[in-house]
Amino acid sequence: MPATCGSRLLRFVLAVLLLAGAGGTASAQLDDILSGNPLAPGGLGVGGASPEALVSVTAQFTAPAGGRPAMLSISAHIEPPWYTYSTTQKPVAATPTKITVEPSDGYRVEGEFRSTLPPKLVRDPKLDLEFEEFGPDVTWQVPLSLADNVDPSQVTVKGSVRIQVCKEGTCLPPTDFPFEAKLTEAPPEKATSVVEFTHPDTHATIRGYLEPGTVAPGGTAKLVLSAEMPQGWHVYALAGKDLQQLGSKPTVIALSNTSGFGRKATTASDKPVKAPPPVEGLPEVYYHEGRVTWTTPLVVPKDTKPGQYPIEGIIGYQTCFEDQSCDAPRGAAFSGTLTVGASPSNQASALAFSADKYNAAAKLAENQPPPVDDEGNETVEEIARASTGPWTLVLTMLAGLLGGFILNFMPCVLPVIGLKVLSFAEQAGRSRAQILMLNIWYSLGTLLVFMVLATLASSVALGLGSKNLNWGEQFSYTSFNIVMVGLVFTMALSFLGVWEIPIPGFVGSGKANELASREGAGGAFAKGVMATILATPCSGPALGPVFGYTLNQPPTVTYLLFACIALGMSSPYLIIGAFPKLIRFLPKPGAWMDTFKNLMGFVMLGTIVFLFSFMDRDYIVPTFAMMVGLWAACWWIGRTPLTENMTRKLTAWAQGAAFAAIVGLVAFTWLVPRESEIPWQPFSRAELARLQDEGNTVLVDFTADWCLTCKANLALAIETDDVRDALAKRKIVPLLADWTKPSPEIERALESLKSRSIPLLAIYPADRPDDPIVLRDVITKSQLLEAIEEAGPSKQESGAPLTASR
Repeated sequence: MPATCGSRLLRFVLAVLLLAGAGGTASAQLDDILSGNPLAPGGLGVGGASPEALVSVTAQFTAPAGGRPAMLSISAHIEPPWYTYSTTQKPVAATPTKITVEPSDGYRVEGEFRSTLPPKLVRDPKLDLEFEEFGPDVTWQVPLSLADNVDPSQVTVKGSVRIQVCKEGTCLPPTDFPFEAKLTEAPPEKATSVVEFTHPDTHATIRGYLEPGTVAPGGTAKLVLSAEMPQGWHVYALAGKDLQQLGSKPTVIALSNTSGFGRKATTASDKPVKAPPPVEGLPEVYYHEGRVTWTTPLVVPKDTKPGQYPIEGIIGYQTCFEDQSCDAPRGAAFSGTLTVGASPSNQASALAFSADKYNAAAKLAENQPPPVDDEGNETVEEIARASTGPWTLVLTMLAGLLGGFILNFMPCVLPVIGLKVLSFAEQAGRSRAQILMLNIWYSLGTLLVFMVLATLASSVALGLGSKNLNWGEQFSYTSFNIVMVGLVFTMALSFLGVWEIPIPGFVGSGKANELASREGAGGAFAKGVMATILATPCSGPALGPVFGYTLNQPPTVTYLLFACIALGMSSPYLIIGAFPKLIRFLPKPGAWMDTFKNLMGFVMLGTIVFLFSFMDRDYIVPTFAMMVGLWAACWWIGRTPLTENMTRKLTAWAQGAAFAAIVGLVAFTWLVPRESEIPWQPFSRAELARLQDEGNTVLVDFTADWCLTCKANLALAIETDDVRDALAKRKIVPLLADWTKPSPEIERALESLKSRSIPLLAIYPADRPDDPIVLRDVITKSQLLEAIEEAGPSKQESGAPLTASR
């Protein structure tokens, strides 16, 4: 176990004594002592024990095969009862293992070292720290990239492992153990890829193992499962079953196969955080932050015969970010093998994981027999007693009404709410029945969008798709964002007087006749639709639990709750429609309405900036080009008054729509980055020289994103099947010199070609590298093919493979 508080104090006292009486050697010894190493060399010995006598390190690597990379394995054996720490151990009162690989031209390490089995998690209650321990054996692995044309059997990977070993609160100083890894035919250890699991669309990494992996008859093994969340995320605490609690799903661990072993109560490593309920009147919620470990003891009967026994089950869990949003509840099926034998082993046995459903874990937990004893975590019992009662659905409906009402005050909706203010002012003088009817139409527009969203949120249960759409998830699709930008932009142009939306009263400007400017059913309905669509990126304080509750409910409940949200969002307008005097504080219709309308136009443009903030960067430029086309189309349509005859209006609309369509087609055809037909590699003068030394013919295209002629050359002449095939046939290596940002190296390369401008394409023949073929400005495919033919092929067959892409 890690050193206690008392031993740490003793360390400090001894360090002071060493400083006082050890002269020049005290400083080095003090560094080791205060860094968590109380037994510095020549200092405090432990019966003559030395790290070299307690630790042995071996290393090997496998060759790449079957599409799998080479794998470097570093193994350490620590004499019991000593142990060491993981590479991910926090450097507080313990020293993490550090593996260093010497750099070489023949190989390169890809990524971080990972242990083939998870560490044993030990918590010191006095220090309030968690330690990740290994012993007596541990293996770390990392993918290894071997250089081209290198014989793996001739490669030696050199490095060192810095290990600190401890036992019973006493640690030896960290020691470097050198290693030399050579090729082995043995495959990597089995189950190296199952030490951790992350379900898609969740924010928890699940790990698990059986400890010990081998247990004697009559002994006890532990099923250990852990969840680790990033900063700000939490997982709900353990419960014996799904409590059907509003807005949260507890963690449930259910075993489907114990091989007849007795299952004791599961305990958690930490007491969960207690938080107030999402809706007043509901029970408190409990959750864990950071990392939590659940341990389930498994008692092996004394008469169990030696052999291997499967252990299988499912863990169901839900992760949430603070109090704002939650992932859908998920499940992870796990399976492992527990060996029963006469010689127990301290080595853990890793679990294998696969994706499953939360409902599967909940259903299995419902039918799971009780544990063999009544021991358990107080928190488990406390949570299990929590009951949502029969009023859960009613409370959720009330939360939906409240959340829908709050949506009206979210920033996303403010532009369209401005429209409603205008319509309220315009409604002055109308009858109470007319005002109520218009607001009912507005509410129906809101309800329509929520019913569509409810359908998308229940698409799996309705058989309409393989995935449900979460609230606001449509904004993660670039195509939807582009449509929204176009829609909001055309509305903003209407607010600013460029044109008028042909829906009576949607945006009146005074330029049309009275009939066109007075709000009608269509205008009210359209405003309700638009306000709701713009509201979906926002989520009110009460909506998170509502959406969480719908995740595992039948479609009828989902439709009911979404209807409640729609009613809540529409409630202010229905109330104002029934009691028009509530808005008598608004001034009478007049010039202020035009000013207010123009102001809302600029707010709409701010909404577009917001939409651009999370749009795929590759589509920002073509979307902006589309906006220019829409601007011109709306201006053209706006030149024809609504009072003109139908023929002239339809003609203007057809011409404007055609122009906008052409601009959009060009924008999303020519301005969107396409996957390259040619395997470009980044240009550098050093890379050019290296390729020439190897006997390659090299093509260099000097280009930039701001160079339209360069883009035209690339699309019409260079990025073509004929050119790609010609380069591949002659094994010509293509380099891309991207001058989008200033580059002194590219400038010098251009000067060597007697040029200061682009476009420019140069081909360096293999047999005359100092006499490049240069094509300037606009080029054609035929010119380029002739130049490739003139340059000739590379002299050797080992040119850069044509597999890269830009």
